[in-house]
Amino acid sequence: MMRKTDYWVILLLIAVLLAFTTSGRAQETLKPGEVIGPNNAQKVKDMAGPALLKRVQEGYTFTMGQPQPLNTPAAYIEATKKYSAGVKISPKDELVDYVAGLPFPNIDPKDPKAGLKVMYNFYWRYNGDTLALGHADGERVLLYYPIERSGDERHSKVIFYRLNPTSRIHSVPSTIPGYEGVDNLFFRMNSYPRDLAGTTFLIKRYRDADRADDLWIYFPSLRRIRRFPTTQRCATIAPGEFNLDDVFLFDAKVTSFNYKLLGERKILTIVNQKHHPYKRKHGDFLPQDELWQALDGYAVEITSKDPNYCYPKKIMYIEKTTWAGVRFEVYDKKGDLWKESMGHFKNFPNGKGDEALGFAGVWIKNNQNGRSTVLETGIRYNIPVSHEFFSLATLEKATRGDVPDF
Repeated sequence: MMRKTDYWVILLLIAVLLAFTTSGRAQETLKPGEVIGPNNAQKVKDMAGPALLKRVQEGYTFTMGQPQPLNTPAAYIEATKKYSAGVKISPKDELVDYVAGLPFPNIDPKDPKAGLKVMYNFYWRYNGDTLALGHADGERVLLYYPIERSGDERHSKVIFYRLNPTSRIHSVPSTIPGYEGVDNLFFRMNSYPRDLAGTTFLIKRYRDADRADDLWIYFPSLRRIRRFPTTQRCATIAPGEFNLDDVFLFDAKVTSFNYKLLGERKILTIVNQKHHPYKRKHGDFLPQDELWQALDGYAVEITSKDPNYCYPKKIMYIEKTTWAGVRFEVYDKKGDLWKESMGHFKNFPNGKGDEALGFAGVWIKNNQNGRSTVLETGIRYNIPVSHEFFSLATLEKATRGDVPDF
């Protein structure tokens, strides 16, 4: 006669076997060449994001492609091996003894700091020692398309440069003297259309948790450079739906937020974007004629330590290989979906004999006002821009249109 304990053991074994079988079937359902559309939208329900899923249910279709490589330069991998073992987190959530590479190669989901560590991996993913966004459609600028609810579009052009003064893996010395406490320097300028041309941002990010970013903005209408509080980072950059903290999907100061690891996720996106810029219908943000891929990653819930911050809750989806941010969702105070954004990727030369994964296109959708914005871009790693470029003197030159093309 079967004992009661044996009965429950058998039920448990059956449940485990069913779970493995179901998991295996779920992974096999997305095959290269398979077309996803309204009839099988359920297959991507947990990996597509609300905007994409809704559109698929309404008739949008896309095709799954062969898995594509997610490239990380060898120098970054070597830096991770050399330095990661000594990295720690301070009581203020600052990185301690971080030199270069990936801070935390091994994530323990049970670690109460797991969400923070995933975000630090994202924050310090490979970005080269310097970079420029742009070089889409033959132009070395970022192409910016705000789209109204009606489908009407505008066209803008943006110049974007960034430099990491510390944690440099291709430069000697690895830290620029005098910039030991600086994470990055950031320059952004609108170059078109005329009503926006010349609006310029210069930002200096400090590693110290208690020291706010330096933020200067030049407004052509005022013909003056003004220093702004960091709350300005949360203001939407006209005329689109992104703010400064949405750059790279998350570009805020890591120590200003709380993080909760929600678990591992499959994340749907385009890895090897073949059209540059990607093909889309006028007035729509979704790509046409691209192959999609499901990536392994993490979901992290982000809430600000400042109760007055613009986004009550943001969920980031970060893939595990290069630690790129693939998608985010923003929820308002009522818990309703507010904004969501997705990046599409491509491997770009890093100028050092390797390739690195980077954005080839990004879109954001505001689900409450119906507007969206498409960024057509690319990444040029390790451009020859000096730290001396990131100065108020450059802002003054930029007002006259004197901005070099590195």
